[in-house]
Amino acid sequence: MTILDTSEATATDLQDERLVSPQGITDSIRATIRRVRGGDLGVLPVVAGIVVIWTIFQLLNPTFLSSTNLVNLSFDMVPVGVLALGIVCVLLVGQIDLSVGSVSGASAAVTAVVMVKNEQPMGPVSYTHL
Repeated sequence: MTILDTSEATATDLQDERLVSPQGITDSIRATIRRVRGGDLGVLPVVAGIVVIWTIFQLLNPTFLSSTNLVNLSFDMVPVGVLALGIVCVLLVGQIDLSVGSVSGASAAVTAVVMVKNEQPMGPVSYTHL
């Protein structure tokens, strides 16, 4: 049965949100409210957690959401992000074994040594010239 063939469709099939896609923002909001009432929270707990964390950190330190701090956080996330991408690639191809942890640990150590030898900044840096 397809969406265009409504001769066999019942009223509950047409109301099923998997068969009928939202047409606008209001329909999207209504579909989200229906899903939440049905128990499917989706990403809402994650978004709520991030907002709570941002609020707490901003109240404790007024410069937390400043552009300088967000740039520092972005630079600090790069090594961990590169390691995570490597591990995801290994997991996607199904080559899951114990060497993933040892290789990621060894590559983290090599990255740290190379950064120290090349005098790369490893901590918070003031980017006032940006």
